[in-house]
Amino acid sequence: MTDSNEIALLPYSGSRLKEHQPNGMVTCYGADKTGSNQYRFNSLGFRGEKYNPNARYRVFVCGASSGFATGVSEEDSWWHHFKLSYAERVGVLADEVNLLNFSEGGTSCDYISRVLISQADRVRPDLIIISPSGMHGSEYFNEDLSVMANRGFNFARGVKRYAPKSPEESLRQPAGVDLPDSQWKVVLSAALGLLSFQTREVALVAYLKNMLLLQYYCQAKSIPYLIWSLKKDSLETTLSKRQWPSNILALLDTLERDKVVSIDVESLPRGADGRHPGAEANRSTSEALIQALDKLYTPAKLTREFSD
Repeated sequence: MTDSNEIALLPYSGSRLKEHQPNGMVTCYGADKTGSNQYRFNSLGFRGEKYNPNARYRVFVCGASSGFATGVSEEDSWWHHFKLSYAERVGVLADEVNLLNFSEGGTSCDYISRVLISQADRVRPDLIIISPSGMHGSEYFNEDLSVMANRGFNFARGVKRYAPKSPEESLRQPAGVDLPDSQWKVVLSAALGLLSFQTREVALVAYLKNMLLLQYYCQAKSIPYLIWSLKKDSLETTLSKRQWPSNILALLDTLERDKVVSIDVESLPRGADGRHPGAEANRSTSEALIQALDKLYTPAKLTREFSD
């Protein structure tokens, strides 16, 4: 049951419904099949702490697996360390900062922008941190469910991450959703339609579209924000791998590139799954984000008193 204090926010509505159970906990998530971590979900189905309506400061986080911090415990996650450091920066106790993580492992930029804007329209945050750790995949979403359509491009290496045997294998259907066959056929057709025209160019445009949407939203609402990626998945790495059409590159002129942070933790140990950043890398990520925040925003901007 949803906590009455959280009713202002929307419940989880992504494509991992089996894992993101309200007030649930799983020991395996995404690539982490080791069972060595506990992934705890609040009453809305998101990882981490619940909404605190009495908090002095609120931080909204949303991204893919790196934003979710797959492979490490909550206490070792970058966003846990960031909350502690952010509280010091604004001069309050950690309990007075409410950090809500809306991330979903393996998600798309469509999900990230949809969730952050829909939540921030209901409860205004003091800071938004966006973690689009990949530029592959699209989301088909309606009021019933979300389906991820993933072509599997790996931009950093210029090759496909995997080659599915059929288009259907590129879809992540939400577990636990029981739709009539006729309705599922409509959903499947729509999701495959997204997949059929997805190229590297389309994926980069989708990334830019969603990041610009979030940028302009934050500007209009006067909300400080940061966009961060691991270096291997970053915008700079993507742009360096090939020649891109000039009309796509023109979009970059409108993106606040100083707020796009690339973080290199490749040399540091990985998490339990052997794939995602480990505890030390998560701590380094938090430190890099705090440094970026200090550089971009004055203390007066960060310590602006929050009011609904």
